[in-house]
Amino acid sequence: MSRFAGLWRSRTFYVDGTSGVLGNNARSPRRATTTLTKAVSYAGTDDTIYIRPQAVGVRYTENVVVPVTTHAGLNIIGTGNGRGNSVYQACSFKGATSVDSPILDLNSSYANVENIHFWSNAAQLVVGMIRMRWNTGGGLNIGSSIVNCSFSENPDSVAAAGVLQSYIRMDSTEGQLVQGCFFENC
Repeated sequence: MSRFAGLWRSRTFYVDGTSGVLGNNARSPRRATTTLTKAVSYAGTDDTIYIRPQAVGVRYTENVVVPVTTHAGLNIIGTGNGRGNSVYQACSFKGATSVDSPILDLNSSYANVENIHFWSNAAQLVVGMIRMRWNTGGGLNIGSSIVNCSFSENPDSVAAAGVLQSYIRMDSTEGQLVQGCFFENC
């Protein structure tokens, strides 16, 4: 037995917007919940959340807040090809239409976000699609990574609002990594 056994107690959670059930505990693919928000509420430090893409052309519609003190090292991983920049290839998210808030408010440190397509509409005018707060608004995000994701904006919303937003807003660049991502209309 390793001397490190028992020190690392990470758990795995599952999101399936097509066949999951909101009240499920998300601890297995068969018990998947329907929203990332619900999975984040179950998860904690060093846990991993896998998200299954929905049907072709369907996006998850939610604004997700990852708490600062209880979720360091959280992994959020889409099981599709996030860099495809299309709902045909990616686990895709957009924010709620009437909410001026980021799609993913990543307040904790050492987080990892992979293989997700973020789609913006006029709802997110000033704060971006992913906000990584550090020492502002209760966030402490350092050492996080965003890998193989794509970011695009609804061109009709841009024309109506007259604003191009930031896709990833980092309040600190302390050890942050953005790698292999695709950006459109930013």
